Amino acid sequence: MLHAQEEFLSLFQVEDIIRKFEERFEITTAEFLRNSELRATLPEDDVFQWDAFEAHREELVRVGEEVRSGYLSNVAKSTSGSANIPTSEKLCLLAA
Repeated sequence: MLHAQEEFLSLFQVEDIIRKFEERFEITTAEFLRNSELRATLPEDDVFQWDAFEAHREELVRVGEEVRSGYLSNVAKSTSGSANIPTSEKLCLLAA
């Protein structure tokens, strides 16, 4: 019996797949999402996959921002020489 193997894609991989759809059909994802008449001219399977990858991309971005925000809100404050650095600069340094 064959078992389906689950594959986890990174944001970079998902964006690469979306870019390939854009190149193949010579339209942007924004145009693909906005223009229902254009979507109707594309193969149904491609529309389904493009929609799915775009939704997956949006979710990866959302979760990434949520994790980053949670991490930054829980970073312990340092009592060393970094006390003189403004908070906004500290957050930028941590995010980098």
